[in-house]
Amino acid sequence: MQKRKVSQTKQLLRIIGENARYTAIDLVDLFAAFLNPVDFKELARGGGIDGVRAKRRRRFEYEQRQVLARLEQQRCITIRRAADRISIALTKKGAAILQKEKIRSAKHCPIGQGILVVFDIPERTRKMRDQFRFFLKECKFQQVQRSVWFTPCDVYNELRDFIQQTKSEKWIHVFRVINPFDKTTKN
Repeated sequence: MQKRKVSQTKQLLRIIGENARYTAIDLVDLFAAFLNPVDFKELARGGGIDGVRAKRRRRFEYEQRQVLARLEQQRCITIRRAADRISIALTKKGAAILQKEKIRSAKHCPIGQGILVVFDIPERTRKMRDQFRFFLKECKFQQVQRSVWFTPCDVYNELRDFIQQTKSEKWIHVFRVINPFDKTTKN
């Protein structure tokens, strides 16, 4: 005897009928599950919306463990396990990446303003100077001169923190300025 294919419409109606006790929010989850092939298999197996939610939770937890493992492998975090507790801490590399992301995702300053970075890092620390230039370039700063960079984003506090962390206050200076590149501001 050949199994008859049931249309998706009929399957959805069957699932809704079996789960009539759920609220409108549950039905939204139900429809989302119906549209997702992986979740739909769980529904068709008879797991209902609770089964779909449990599967989503397991999938989410699995993905989080994968992300943590990847961050630990890249040496961005350290994970310490002791008895029934787990502690996670940022490494210096992780903190630098986080700092860079904060600067990259910063909101713009009020119209016509920006942040100007001026630095004079000595030749004996050329590597640090080149790394700082690369850092500014990665963070989408515009180079005005060799050691003068500008951004319209409000990263003043983040840059001050970064400069203090790197102990380079005597060489790097950050200023809030009127945007010299904004054609709408009057000088």
